[in-house]
Amino acid sequence: MTRTLRAALILFVLAAPLSARAGCQWEWICDEYGNCSHQSICTSPIDIVPPEPPSLAPIVPPSIKPIQPPTLPPIGTEKCELVRRCDSMGNCVWDNVCY
Repeated sequence: MTRTLRAALILFVLAAPLSARAGCQWEWICDEYGNCSHQSICTSPIDIVPPEPPSLAPIVPPSIKPIQPPTLPPIGTEKCELVRRCDSMGNCVWDNVCY
């Protein structure tokens, strides 16, 4: 096996798990009043945001925000906020999102 081919194979094997975990997804983020916006949610601040796919905003009913103690944002983010993450069918879950 040539040196270049061996180096390329090693680089591919090492980079494959990183590319499987990293990335951004477009999700509907809704407030407790049912107002939604399409935002990209990334696992790392260095991820590249893909183009926004066409999608219709879900129709979600108002919901009471659960009480949660304040949290310190992780390194690389400024604040954390409790938001509703919804799919296009209007199924929502409350989640802590930091940005």
